[in-house]
Amino acid sequence: MNYSNVYARARKRMLLIGLLLPLLCSCVASYADNSSAWRGPDFIIIGVQKAGTTALWKYLWQHPSIVRSKEKEANFFNYDINFDKGIDWYKDQLNYSAGLDHLLYGESSVEYTSPVYPITPARISALFPHTKIIVVLRNPADRAWSHYKMLFSWGNTQAYGTQESFEYELEHRSGLLRRGLYADLLKVWFSYFPRDQFLIINSDDLLADPDRIVNQVFSFLGVKEYHAPRYSKYHDSAGFKLTVTLNPETRSRLVDYFKPHNQELEKLLGRQFNWD
Repeated sequence: MNYSNVYARARKRMLLIGLLLPLLCSCVASYADNSSAWRGPDFIIIGVQKAGTTALWKYLWQHPSIVRSKEKEANFFNYDINFDKGIDWYKDQLNYSAGLDHLLYGESSVEYTSPVYPITPARISALFPHTKIIVVLRNPADRAWSHYKMLFSWGNTQAYGTQESFEYELEHRSGLLRRGLYADLLKVWFSYFPRDQFLIINSDDLLADPDRIVNQVFSFLGVKEYHAPRYSKYHDSAGFKLTVTLNPETRSRLVDYFKPHNQELEKLLGRQFNWD
């Protein structure tokens, strides 16, 4: 099982997309004038997938100063079909009210960090450069397994579902690995936004002490502390009908594969994650 070859093939495709990105970004200019009267989303949770973003999103809108969006994932900046609907459509997804500008508006779309949508940070930066960005990161080996469980639960009834083994999918579905290369991901976003507009959260910390982490987010967003009476657990395995378990040898290979990438991440952020 050569994970490096899978990633190399994916990088070649991404280089081609990168060459086309300037052309794609040109479509953003027509939105600029229409959005200038609105400050835009105060924050966006951009991912990563299977790292606890659902729990964080639900925790945040318990705060009286934060408005709950219609759906967790607006997918406005990545999906052309939504982006073409315009700013007013996006405002509606955030439940924005012009008479309540003192409140905070935001959303959580994990596909914003998908490698197949490189235009996403360009669009957000061009339209709303002051939006604060929240990222939840999880041990990439465990994230990949959770991602696979989700795909397996979909079966063949949804696009991108699977009934193949985890080992097979690791060989043939590059996204399981690429979505865990966080240093590569963040370098792209850091090229569009200053680092002080980012809050990076370790999902282990969110799970262990949600009250502390959620109030760290509130501080980052500039709202007062708020301590919810309880923080419900949102297990990533809920509803996943998967009887097989993760092979320890497969996980060990994943840990070895991600190790240099995790070290690069720690160097980039100047903090330790201690994922093994």
